[in-house]
Amino acid sequence: MRSLTKAALAATTFTALVVACGGSDGSATVGAGDDAGAQSDAFVPDGVASDGPAGDGSQIDAARDGAADAATTCPTYQKLCNGRCIPVVADPANCGACGVRCSGATACSAGACVNECPIPLAACNNACVDTATDNDNCGGCGNKCGPTQGCSAGRCVDKIPLGPPPSACNGGGPPIVINGQCSGQTAQTTFRWALCSCKDVTMSSRLVTDAYDSTQGPYVPGGLGGGVGLNGAFDATSDNDIYGALWSSATGGVTTSSVNHVYEELHVGGSITAGGTFAVGYEGFVRGDVSAPGSLAVTRALHVSPSSTIRGNVTYASLVNNVPVVVPPPCDCAPGQILPIGSIVASHRTNNDNAAIGLNANALATPLGHAVRLELPCGYYYLSKIDNGQDPVTIVAKGHVALFIDGDATAGPLTFSLDPTSTFDVLLTGVIKPWPGSDFNYGSPSYPALMRIYSGGTDPTELAAGNFAGEFYAARSPIVAQSLLTAYGAMYAGDFRSSAEVDIHYDRAVLNAGSTCPPTPPPPGDAGAGGDGGRADGGTGCNSCQDCGNQACNGGTCGACSSSADCCAPLICAGGTCVILR
Repeated sequence: MRSLTKAALAATTFTALVVACGGSDGSATVGAGDDAGAQSDAFVPDGVASDGPAGDGSQIDAARDGAADAATTCPTYQKLCNGRCIPVVADPANCGACGVRCSGATACSAGACVNECPIPLAACNNACVDTATDNDNCGGCGNKCGPTQGCSAGRCVDKIPLGPPPSACNGGGPPIVINGQCSGQTAQTTFRWALCSCKDVTMSSRLVTDAYDSTQGPYVPGGLGGGVGLNGAFDATSDNDIYGALWSSATGGVTTSSVNHVYEELHVGGSITAGGTFAVGYEGFVRGDVSAPGSLAVTRALHVSPSSTIRGNVTYASLVNNVPVVVPPPCDCAPGQILPIGSIVASHRTNNDNAAIGLNANALATPLGHAVRLELPCGYYYLSKIDNGQDPVTIVAKGHVALFIDGDATAGPLTFSLDPTSTFDVLLTGVIKPWPGSDFNYGSPSYPALMRIYSGGTDPTELAAGNFAGEFYAARSPIVAQSLLTAYGAMYAGDFRSSAEVDIHYDRAVLNAGSTCPPTPPPPGDAGAGGDGGRADGGTGCNSCQDCGNQACNGGTCGACSSSADCCAPLICAGGTCVILR
């Protein structure tokens, strides 16, 4: 029997000034004036300023002033150790819990001492690090870059010079708020699927989607919860393993010609044709006809509309055909639901923290003829575009950071990185365009839920090579996988097609991304638009389940669900709570 996990919705107040935090393990909170005690030096954020007034009038300063007196618990991936919030997800001296030390050949990854680090990470001094971006292990263990340099594509290069970070960046700074909503809540309600497509999913090579929770340990193959949702048709000539739900709402339905295994629910808004072997591990819901020239086996009940016909080798535990099957679109792709990336970026052309650190908006607008590294402290920053031709660009978040890019992003390779005490939200009006033959890299497989990229462009996003660990949103852009694609986190596409194998390891931790957000109500008239105005506090004023952090919205009030139709798919209702199957 499968167990159910609750989609966590606890909202806690976050302060910009508190460095030491209350432990998620039940230990007491520590205020800003308490003795912080000892902390491992391995993961102290660079450039953290001491307490004191920012006084620069910046966005981050305003956010800090509004939260200065609040108390908090440690953020996700951290625990209270000797009075300080420690990133136990990656600290080899406190791996998974305080005092747990990795030794010998083991290294800390996702809070566990492992014998082998996940690609692209390498074991250095018992930590899993990315030698392409790590300043202390650049290109190899122990290769430390100088004080004015940083690691980009495995080489020490000059950093773009910036002024000191705002003093409000202590402890990573306050959470990012974009378009009136905490960015963690936006991620929590947007990335519910391993793969979500506004149109079709077309596969001529193998697709595997499974799931894990990076706050509970490293990725292990075959975990449940990694679903595939699409508002169009699913067409596959390849073998596929979907360790979650398959949900296709369009009349085009589902067509397969090989071996397919859906380990949780099947929802089809049109007809299904199973030309090969097709197995469903839970219940099946088909609005149209069911045809199985090969075979279709549904472990539990098969629900079809009264007018549906069933042909071929179809088996099920029971048949329900007395009411029409309804399959709503699983992906939020209506005009009022797609995130307004263009207007959000435009609003930050002048409303940003560039002046506070001396960042030129055109710093990466033209090729520089060499590799560069940009390290951003907490805050909101704007770039007119990124175009460094064939030379590498590495941008690293050192705290809670939002980066707004007014155009495409091109470099060879292009990398967005962050440490485990940070969050990084990147919004660009164009698309990611790696230099031909170059990589596109983002995030870490040890903590994908902290990295979010939102693309507003309509040109195809071609993913040929790279390391992908985070949430990637391109609801207006077709995503084309040109070679083997392995991703940790989630992908959201305008259309998705691939002729190469695709493996997406969904990180269930993103469903708790809003847990450290303040419980703020939605702006008037803004609820229900693309997840904006999320309510994690059970308050009133909701228009949809997104406004309630994926929970039920009944009569304008966030509360208990009475059926799975109240929940944001693929979550289901269990005991009044919307949960993800696992």
